[in-house]
Amino acid sequence: MSSGCRETTRAVRPSSTKPARSREIASSPLDSSSARNLLGYFGDFRSYATKLTGTKEIKFSDVTSNYVSLYKQFIDVCLGPGDVEFFCFVADRENADPIERFGSAWDAYSKLAEQLIVAALHPEELMSLMADNYSTPDAVLFEEELKMRVNRRVHRLGLVSVCRLDSKSSTGLQAVDLLTSAVTFEFRAEAGLASYKNPKGILAAHVRQALGTQSCLGGWRNGQHSVAVYSHGSWTPGVTG
Repeated sequence: MSSGCRETTRAVRPSSTKPARSREIASSPLDSSSARNLLGYFGDFRSYATKLTGTKEIKFSDVTSNYVSLYKQFIDVCLGPGDVEFFCFVADRENADPIERFGSAWDAYSKLAEQLIVAALHPEELMSLMADNYSTPDAVLFEEELKMRVNRRVHRLGLVSVCRLDSKSSTGLQAVDLLTSAVTFEFRAEAGLASYKNPKGILAAHVRQALGTQSCLGGWRNGQHSVAVYSHGSWTPGVTG
């Protein structure tokens, strides 16, 4: 999430996918008629949905036929008002493995996060980033290095702060994870690892419709949302530099 010159909620998440992995509740009783208090709605929805499903977080893995409509309503509130911008990065490690290029999982995560933030950052905007907690060695200064590299690339102070936190403590992060999982589901289904017709596939299709695209395969972007697919570019595996 970020805040800047405009009042907006920004959802950014790098992700990776590796091809090898009865009755329906109509809606939630929550007031979703306005996005004036979007984060407040997130919190109310989380309390309602987790109590209903018996889980502690809003998770894509918990989507079943019983709760498809419930999660569809949540997606509509997230993406409907125009206050949310969703950016994510998908890495198909069978085709282009960022870990092979950058040397470690945390370096790959950091590099993809850097590219994603630079793409999402608006001119003259100041961003405060809340990132899902990702375990790194003590010597890796993720927050400091990410902020330094992003600001160097945009030639100004753009990324003001970086804070990693457990997604259980942030409904906003859970919303981003839900959207990202829905996007990457299409890649898994295309690889034959999931079905487009199961409840998760139905919700994933609804997310794509709410974003404004029929498919995210190959990458896609409009004025408000973006799904980028990682590629090595000019770098060749086995060649340093």
